[in-house]
Amino acid sequence: MLGILFAFAAAYGVWIAANAKYFRITGIEVEGNKRVPSAEIARKAAIKAGTSIWFLDTRATERRVEGIPYVDTANVSRVLPATVKVTVVERVPDGCVHSDDGAELTVDIARRVVERGCLPGAVVYLPRDADDTPLGSYVDARDLARLQKAAHVLRVGLRHKLT
Repeated sequence: MLGILFAFAAAYGVWIAANAKYFRITGIEVEGNKRVPSAEIARKAAIKAGTSIWFLDTRATERRVEGIPYVDTANVSRVLPATVKVTVVERVPDGCVHSDDGAELTVDIARRVVERGCLPGAVVYLPRDADDTPLGSYVDARDLARLQKAAHVLRVGLRHKLT
């Protein structure tokens, strides 16, 4: 009985310590971003000020940040005593898709739509069956993968010829 009481007291003590004001989140550091503003990443992370750093669901926070179209991966870590660090790897635009219905979509190598419109100087892909796709979704055109592969082969061949 004394052992159970001691275990309960220890668990309660840990809970009290984890909720101490000292461990309440006071700041968010963002790194690895070039295209996505730090403020947008922090907003999408949706970390409530005053939450204990120990009770932060880092995986859920990473998933929310990875929902940003230009973010490929996110890693959320705790920096004691009260800071959260969000490190992102951004997607690299691969080209522009002109869809059947006239939309222009910038996509990455995985064919994820990262923004509407075309970046200057982008490779333009004209797949036969692309539709206007929401940001963060993937273009599901049967021939787009072949067009991307051919464009990459041509780029590599051109680079070798120029050197």
